[in-house]
Amino acid sequence: MTEGISAGGLTLKDYNTLRNELQAGLIQTYAQDGDTINLGSETPDGQMTNIFTQAGTDIRELYQEVYNSFDPSKCSGVVQDSRYQLNYLTRRGGTFTIQNIDVTVNKTVTLNGLDADYDSLDAASYTVSDDAGNLWYLIDTTTILAGTQSLPFRSQTLGLVQPTIGTITNQVTKVLGVTSVINSVAPTTLGENQETDAEFRIRRERSTAIRGQNNKDAMLGQILSLNTVSDADIWVNNTNSTDETGTAA
Repeated sequence: MTEGISAGGLTLKDYNTLRNELQAGLIQTYAQDGDTINLGSETPDGQMTNIFTQAGTDIRELYQEVYNSFDPSKCSGVVQDSRYQLNYLTRRGGTFTIQNIDVTVNKTVTLNGLDADYDSLDAASYTVSDDAGNLWYLIDTTTILAGTQSLPFRSQTLGLVQPTIGTITNQVTKVLGVTSVINSVAPTTLGENQETDAEFRIRRERSTAIRGQNNKDAMLGQILSLNTVSDADIWVNNTNSTDETGTAA
């Protein structure tokens, strides 16, 4: 088969095709007189052909990824972010879960918070963890007197993190004077996951309908472009009576 780009798109050889061609080449080169070559996976020749075949397959997968990146309907990740900016679209980012945690100290203690680095994934502050290993960062630098005070923490990672009450009890950052920590209440705010490639792709495809000639598509595109709208649909009834959805004629 011929590899390359044609009117039908990009054509590449798969793993089995590459391996069969490589093995056929070895046989033609070293066994022209009818001798046999053992190409089993446990033999040196078999292992060599498998390694070369896998290398060829990996390169072709990279070719395919680069080729797909030019198609808005197939690109993903940071390439998708870049391509969709041409449509004035930005991926909806995730948010952190906010959790109040009771911190008990036996003397005046200053705990370092994230402060201006609240949105940074690489920042660090006074840290505690729950039984599942999820880390929680103190949001604001705070000085507290002896006793117990409820302080706001955020999850280390973006997205939905929902701890069970009474499970955040581990002090990752050791500070002299802090005797215990515990989440005695439910989270103040639950985080939201970042928009996935698939969700972003669907939103882009819908957004292009804003300037569409079809009135339904144009209306749907404009509704979906509103900041507070996450999903929508348009019901059209072109009959002379109310239809099964309750839409009037």
